[in-house]
Amino acid sequence: MDLADFIDQNRAEILQAWDAYARTVLPATDGFTAVQLRDDADALLAAIAVDMRTSQSAAEQKAKSEGKRPYSAARARTNPAHSHAGDRLHQGFDLDQMISEYRALRASVIRLWTSRMGEADRGALDQLTRFNEAIDEALADSVERYTAEVDRARELLLGALGHDLRNPLGAVLLSATYLLRDEALDAAARGAAQRIVSSARRMSRLVDDLLDFTRTRLGQPLPLAVEPMSLAAVCEEVVREVETTHRGAVVQVLSKEDRQGTWDRGRVAQLLSNLVGNAVEHGAAFGPVSVELSGDAQEARIVVRNSGPPIPESLRARIFQPMVHGSDRVRAASSVGLGLYIARQIVDAHGGDISFESTPAGTSFAVRLPRHRRQQEPS
Repeated sequence: MDLADFIDQNRAEILQAWDAYARTVLPATDGFTAVQLRDDADALLAAIAVDMRTSQSAAEQKAKSEGKRPYSAARARTNPAHSHAGDRLHQGFDLDQMISEYRALRASVIRLWTSRMGEADRGALDQLTRFNEAIDEALADSVERYTAEVDRARELLLGALGHDLRNPLGAVLLSATYLLRDEALDAAARGAAQRIVSSARRMSRLVDDLLDFTRTRLGQPLPLAVEPMSLAAVCEEVVREVETTHRGAVVQVLSKEDRQGTWDRGRVAQLLSNLVGNAVEHGAAFGPVSVELSGDAQEARIVVRNSGPPIPESLRARIFQPMVHGSDRVRAASSVGLGLYIARQIVDAHGGDISFESTPAGTSFAVRLPRHRRQQEPS
């Protein structure tokens, strides 16, 4: 049997092997359904079979093997390899995980086909070569699209965070702060100016998160400027700020015992702001949020709790990945899904760890920070 015919007639079994392998690529596939895992795999196998049946010259074969086939916009729009790349990007796969799927697909097809054939002849080996060429071409198409999407997103992000966003945001915050100093301002105008300040500060934190996201995704560590500081004092400041920017929020600090340590004050404030803000946004509406500080001579511990629905099982393995929201009730204007990702980066930079528990009674995030962290050496 020709390999192209074999693929067409045994796609169900091949797709089962695809599912089995994809489920090993954790945490990206945790909680995915078979439909999500198979993605465009069926269309991809059909396209490969068609490609293998299409006649080609020696020159065309050489160009394909070297990845030099001319680009076609029409072909790109209907290419299942392109669709697969876009889906896997949004599902949280990294490039290596996506590439490994193709390697597993090739191995599965070859294993199934050769197990059902007799002594291999020259024609069978030629077909196997054609199959490998088609797989490699699909892989190249997916990598091309994946890389283009990542590069485009990075360029848009860097452009927005350069001069198009930070500078005017700073002007808004400075102007509103200046207005608040005017003692002649009436109550309504003062309230409006205060709301502008609060909103601008929230936007500034989002910009900071995006800048940190860009830095870490490019392989750069978060910079730290450590110094002796009071964890309790920073916690009180952050809680007051969160209650100001989230109307109706109630945040309780269960332990006000002073916790001294050597950390980056700004980063610890950012960590607490992200965790407490996340608890307010994803917890039960107007439900209480608590922050508990504890520790010993070696480390400080922070636990942030809220009430409300638990984190869905399908999100738990990816909760610290970027662009992942912990619940369906998200205020889109105040969250881009980077808070927990940045929180973990800050904890990692301090040599600590972060974990969470989520039940129907509520969700808690626990942070452990070594009490003393050395100043980073300049890079």
